[in-house]
Amino acid sequence: MNTQTTNLSLFLLAFISAVLNFAGFDQIALNADWWKKSLFALTAIGVWISLYLFWTYAFSVVPELKRRGKQLSGWLVILVGCGFILALSAYWNMIALVGGEVQKLALRDIGIRAQTTISQAIDESSGYLVLVPQISALSGHTEDITLSEEQSGAITGTKGPGSVSKTLRQLKSKIDAVSKAVTSASSNIAALKTKGQNCLADLRTSINGGGTDDTRGDAVAASVDCINETVANLGNQNVTSLIAQNMSGLTTGVVLPVSITTANQKEAVQNILSGLQKQADNIAIAASNIAVSPVTPLTAERPNVMSAVLIYWRSIIPALATAAAIDLLPLLLLILRTLLYRDAEERGDPRHPWTMGELLDAFAQMQRLSGSVLGIQSGLNPVEGNNHPESVQIVSDQPESPQRLTFQPDNEEWWDLPEDYEPELQEGSRS
Repeated sequence: MNTQTTNLSLFLLAFISAVLNFAGFDQIALNADWWKKSLFALTAIGVWISLYLFWTYAFSVVPELKRRGKQLSGWLVILVGCGFILALSAYWNMIALVGGEVQKLALRDIGIRAQTTISQAIDESSGYLVLVPQISALSGHTEDITLSEEQSGAITGTKGPGSVSKTLRQLKSKIDAVSKAVTSASSNIAALKTKGQNCLADLRTSINGGGTDDTRGDAVAASVDCINETVANLGNQNVTSLIAQNMSGLTTGVVLPVSITTANQKEAVQNILSGLQKQADNIAIAASNIAVSPVTPLTAERPNVMSAVLIYWRSIIPALATAAAIDLLPLLLLILRTLLYRDAEERGDPRHPWTMGELLDAFAQMQRLSGSVLGIQSGLNPVEGNNHPESVQIVSDQPESPQRLTFQPDNEEWWDLPEDYEPELQEGSRS
């Protein structure tokens, strides 16, 4: 790759990076006025110029360094420059490439948290369901004892409805009241669950829907408010506290009927009431042991592109690589150029092969030089010992280096001179 092609490639890569930088700036200020957009454009142009100048200087300097110390210094400068490039340009390239995607990821994260919040609220409010079979069993047991008393006089020895059976039916009414409260709470929770699912569906639609960021943000906020309202209503059901309170005082305030006169009857009734209360206490203890934790309300902050890129970097690794590669690809080309030059030095090959056009241009310059040398005014005396009648010689005035440079039009032969040679023109002649 020649210098012209390399510079064109560096120019295009710097231009692409500048365009991405402008798009990245615009991502963080979607409603920016013309003044801010002008600042973004100027910054992008500055990035363009900085990248192009840095890499063109790097390509013109680093591969030409031959001393080990200078090479190390050159590569140290390149590494520091790459760090500046990553800070200056690569981050904004990444925002331009994945800004919209990370915003979607942030909104989807809200959807996931909303699903978790709804599920947690439903689970916390439905813990009482394990007590429903026990309450039903207690109600059924009380009904069986009452029927046994009414049909066979199992407690008092007298068949038919009486004061004892009426007392038992009062207890059963209290148990049935708890059952009705539980059933009502179940219906409310089912309705709130449906509402929560609808709010969650609206939230998903808002997240995946189109429209501007402002309208979509408003729709997401409305769905979040709906979910928080549902969660609060679910927490207000508090069914377990209702069950524990009613079961623990089931037989409180029950007075034995005056019709029960014998000690045996009183003992039988008291044993029945104690047995029912014991079952009710077990239910109350179980209800108290059901921990109901408050559910944290859902929050939906407007996603910030700059922070979202850092939060969700694992999901955008390919874009991260692309953003960095656009700015750092010249580094690989520079390494390859340097390796090529070092290999050419080891093999003794020229590091800058000439094209045919460059060779023809060099020959043309040689012809101009020969015309200038031979155009020295005529009539000059030949140098002593000069065996070439048609020649011009330039000799050194330094005794320690009596080398001569002789140009002959016939054979075009040059003698090499030291780098510090300062020639003195002596007179010669043309015949």
